[in-house]
Amino acid sequence: RLSPRRLSKLRAAVEALRRSLLEKCGGAILHVGVADDAAAEVHRFCCRLGASEVYVHDDAADLNVKGLRSLRALCDASDLHVHAWHAPLRSVAGALGLAQAYDEYVAAIGGAPISGLCLAPETLPSPPEFRSTDVCEGGLGSSGIVPTMDELTRAARETADCASQVKLREATPYARGLGMDDAGEAQARQSVKTFLEHGSEGLAEQLWGPPDGGVQAMATLAESAIPVSKEEWAFRRVARTPSGYKGLIPGEVFSRAMSEQMLWLGCISLREVATQLLVASSNASSEEVSTALV
Repeated sequence: RLSPRRLSKLRAAVEALRRSLLEKCGGAILHVGVADDAAAEVHRFCCRLGASEVYVHDDAADLNVKGLRSLRALCDASDLHVHAWHAPLRSVAGALGLAQAYDEYVAAIGGAPISGLCLAPETLPSPPEFRSTDVCEGGLGSSGIVPTMDELTRAARETADCASQVKLREATPYARGLGMDDAGEAQARQSVKTFLEHGSEGLAEQLWGPPDGGVQAMATLAESAIPVSKEEWAFRRVARTPSGYKGLIPGEVFSRAMSEQMLWLGCISLREVATQLLVASSNASSEEVSTALV
């Protein structure tokens, strides 16, 4: 399911994480590969590395619940111990899925406090020694370097599921889509800062350019007959009206700008963003900030 833009964004996020780890512990091991069975690949890598503990993000909304179950089964048969961790934004998060409508959801979280921040340690222990020649089956192996986009694309062709996606993307001249290629903690924090200082319109223009750009984009799409998702088509159609980005659904700009950074890539925590929004809403009343908090 990785488009070229999302693959580039994932690479940028990993590179930002690598730089952060280098500052905290002087080294980082990156195991990069594309496997039909991710749980088995993680298990093989941990055994090869001589690890004894495996920490995995456990999120009920994660698409990898089945993979975590498989990893537990593999580790139970060896000396590896799996530790699942999670950091919910609110303590009532587990009950929010029971809400049948948006109003019920808002009412459910209305009086629920936001969990406190978990501060990262200033330093971390150095990673164990590893051989840069270690190569995973169908992957790029273990090293301290993030592979190039060409290397990642070639690796994606090693599995049937990813290969079909790559061929589809290469054969069809899709429009690039919304979003940016860059990702990382600094970029995520800058987006939040822009939103708090200039609102949704300022953030939208920083990410996607002026609303008038939508007119040119739509004309280009019409002339070249490039297939484009209904979602993006609707977004561009609203943005090019006289109302510009103001015509979008309240909270849509913030959600589009931050969802990948917070939920998919984990470049910035939900708690940190929520804390900044709470501080801003306490200093000055803002409907945009209140909507983003919801």
